[in-house]
Amino acid sequence: MKNLKYYIHKIALVFFMALIFGVSGNINAKAEDISNKYINAVPIMTSNTGPSGIASCDDNWNNTQAYKAFDGVNSYYYNSSYHAWGTHNTKGKLSYEFPQKKVISAYALDYNHSSLTERPKEWTFEGWDGSKWVVLDSRTVTDWQDIDKRIFEINNTTAYTKYQINIASNNGATSYTVNLSIDELELLEKTNNSSISLDKLSMNLNVGESQQLTATTTPASVGVTWSSSDTSVATVDSTGKVTGVKEGQAIITATTADGLTATCTATVTNTSGTSGGNTTPTNSTDNTGGTSTGTDETSTIVNIAHAKGDNTNNAGGEVSIIFHGTADTTLSVVKTADVKEVWVGDKFIYTIVVTNTGSKTAKAVVVNDTAPNHIQFIPSGITTTQGTVDSTSTPSNIVVNVGDIPPSGTVTIKVPVNVVL
Repeated sequence: MKNLKYYIHKIALVFFMALIFGVSGNINAKAEDISNKYINAVPIMTSNTGPSGIASCDDNWNNTQAYKAFDGVNSYYYNSSYHAWGTHNTKGKLSYEFPQKKVISAYALDYNHSSLTERPKEWTFEGWDGSKWVVLDSRTVTDWQDIDKRIFEINNTTAYTKYQINIASNNGATSYTVNLSIDELELLEKTNNSSISLDKLSMNLNVGESQQLTATTTPASVGVTWSSSDTSVATVDSTGKVTGVKEGQAIITATTADGLTATCTATVTNTSGTSGGNTTPTNSTDNTGGTSTGTDETSTIVNIAHAKGDNTNNAGGEVSIIFHGTADTTLSVVKTADVKEVWVGDKFIYTIVVTNTGSKTAKAVVVNDTAPNHIQFIPSGITTTQGTVDSTSTPSNIVVNVGDIPPSGTVTIKVPVNVVL
């Protein structure tokens, strides 16, 4: 009977061990079954800041620094060195910051023969949105195996720069030098070959003109958001339609949900002679927009800046530049305001930049600017990098005697103003 009980005990023990290894094998098999969907986005770290990104933690013991959880070795101690992050505390935070935003769709915890009681029990996986941590996943795991890699898939389509595992408790260790550890943490991106491209690398458009950009993505269902590097030059709507606002260049960017981008350079010109662009020389006695002819005629370049607030009309400030020169000497004028909206009582500054874009010296250049409705110039506060403010200047009209401007020369005039009824 004693022998029978002994053999029954042995059989039960073998069955129990087989069950344990069977469960462990299934867990690892399950992890590997989905591992081909992902790739680790974190490089093999050799320090907390190298080769790229930043590994950090709220606490670590001795030589179990944060980067050791990203060093590519899924073992707590190997070849006479520590290769895991560890802390004496029973809870802790471990994070990695990418150089640029990435969409992490899964993460993995990988262990090899380390203490089961030191492993995380309850935690959240979080992304940093620039102002707060956003919880992307919550877990409770109490059945860690000796050799165990768990891949946790999450429903995340937002690109974050920084991710962390925020561990609330371990699996029971309290009296060890290290009570909480992670052998290896992987932040996983999907391996599907996604891409984005635009139908144009560059575009030219006039002020007020619109052109359509079309984005092609792989897969085709990927969402795209649009942005402009300078909305004062060109805007873009949610469909990719680009509209010129004023003369200049802006970079239009299309971005997928997982952070891929494609760009187009929009160059905006102004052939109408209105605000913000290259101006059209006009006859000095005719401000209707006609161009002057002959080398002896006096010409005027007209430029208008607009100021509009929620409680004002769309006021325009016009600047005229008179110059005498040959037909192959031309001036470019750009007038801007340092505000986009104004109310009665506000003060702001107009900046007028005059550039000689021709091949010969522009002679005796004079800037003449008449104030629009709701605007009063402050002549005593006007500054210019060349020339003088004429004594005839008033709150409603200013004259700046710039003088000669050599080829490629630039003169900057700043005009402070008051906003009135």
